[in-house]
Amino acid sequence: MRASLRFSLSLTCFLVAASGIQPTAGQDNPAHNHVGHVADAWRDTPDGQGLLPTAVAEARIAAQHAGLAADLASMQRHTGHVLHAVDPSAIEQGPGLGYGVTQAAEGTAKHIEAAANSNGASQAVKTHATHVATSARNTVARAQEIVALAERIAAAASASEAAP
Repeated sequence: MRASLRFSLSLTCFLVAASGIQPTAGQDNPAHNHVGHVADAWRDTPDGQGLLPTAVAEARIAAQHAGLAADLASMQRHTGHVLHAVDPSAIEQGPGLGYGVTQAAEGTAKHIEAAANSNGASQAVKTHATHVATSARNTVARAQEIVALAERIAAAASASEAAP
């Protein structure tokens, strides 16, 4: 699935760009607080984890289920699982965490840009925020492609129609 490869590449770039983010919980600098939301903790994520770890966990679930399809029934079932991990607002039940790659990546972009624009943001935060936000938004775009593909797979009448 070409879109899943682009999604994986996008996610890899996202992770590489974000790898310079260091945990910062408990710090008073507004920039550090936003970096902490990305790396450490955010109030509405599963288990209160950071937005980036949430995106990664959901993406791993999506990637795992994307590889489990064999016949049309399993393609459609596992595509639903992928969809739940990518955008749980599109499908209520599934093995995802219930937050979604899309929401976590959007939140990552928002908070890393807020960090870069905060008083006290270091030059390193400002520089890396651009890369992280761009990668996060690329991940959102790829996730939207996956949602569109999932809709096509759900409507397919045969495995050969769903496979591409």
